[in-house]
Amino acid sequence: MRSKATLFCTLLVGLLIAVFAACNRTAAVEDFSSALVELRDEGSIAWNIRADGTVKAMIKSRDDKPITANVSGKIATGDASSELTSDGSGVLEGKGLKLGAELTRAQYDIVVDGKTWTGTIFVPAGGTADLAAGAKAAANIKLPEPKIGAHGGTLQVVGGDVLELVVNASAGELRVYPFDAQLKAVAAADRAIKVGVVTDANAELVALLPEPGGAYFTGKIGINVDPVEVTISVKGKGQAQAQCALVGFQPGVGLAVGATAPRVKMLVKADVAAPDGDVNVRADMKGGMNAGANLKTGVDIKTPELKGPEAKLKAAVNAAPVHATVGANANAGAGANAGAGAKGAVGLSAGAGSETKATSADTKSGKAGGKIQIKLP
Repeated sequence: MRSKATLFCTLLVGLLIAVFAACNRTAAVEDFSSALVELRDEGSIAWNIRADGTVKAMIKSRDDKPITANVSGKIATGDASSELTSDGSGVLEGKGLKLGAELTRAQYDIVVDGKTWTGTIFVPAGGTADLAAGAKAAANIKLPEPKIGAHGGTLQVVGGDVLELVVNASAGELRVYPFDAQLKAVAAADRAIKVGVVTDANAELVALLPEPGGAYFTGKIGINVDPVEVTISVKGKGQAQAQCALVGFQPGVGLAVGATAPRVKMLVKADVAAPDGDVNVRADMKGGMNAGANLKTGVDIKTPELKGPEAKLKAAVNAAPVHATVGANANAGAGANAGAGAKGAVGLSAGAGSETKATSADTKSGKAGGKIQIKLP
């Protein structure tokens, strides 16, 4: 029978082994190498959000050091919220966040030494890992620099598509033009597209539909400034899961989202100015003329004043029930030239220097300041 001393020693050795093993057990360390890292004006947040609703966020100061004390937070979607508590190493942890299909809007508030960092991110159904996968896939398709499309919007690769994002703020419209890898236009069909945009003051999730002609996808949007963050999901017909991308994002690399961050180019003007020296006028005449022109500065085109028989002819033409289309072109240089033709009407052309011609079925020409000779059919 063992003595009490032997039994005590055995128990002591076992206890020491257990303590030693516990002390040397490697704690699970969160891997943020593929995290969504937001660079804010106050510091940075590296997000790992998983499909099961667990959340881990590494909070760092502006000098890139983990903030380990006096930090807490909360992140919420429309269906649920998750309290974030510190583990003492600069990582906030939470669970219970609910992610829906495609993109879910999540708003967070991180409190550091009594100051709140507020922001919004759009999270795919698979969490931030989906954004990392989308960024890696997009890196295999090289786009021209700068990545601006033919319509003036930002280009972004999502899955097998290259998308150009364009916002007309005055019309409140977001358009997405789809292209292939060679930037050739493809039909806007067989895809469900959602776009999440974040500005300094607002965040919107826009669902897009193909326009009837199939040239682009369209949806209503309320922003009037270029956003700081844009997330896109594209779900093709028959696909089980949407492809996602965050514009400008690289896994583990900070994405600037603060007030001083660069913007994603999306806004375009409603009316695009004509090239220098080019004026295009189209007019419809029905008992008169209504013309709209897009005219660069420095060119003023006026119809020469008609007198005598010419004035009578003009009055007769305007009174006649005719319909015609007049096309005029003017070049802004030392002078301006405009030419027009109309069926059953009179077309006039004027130059700054200037030779003036009038045409109908049969015409003759003269100099400005002289006579305009017109022969009726």
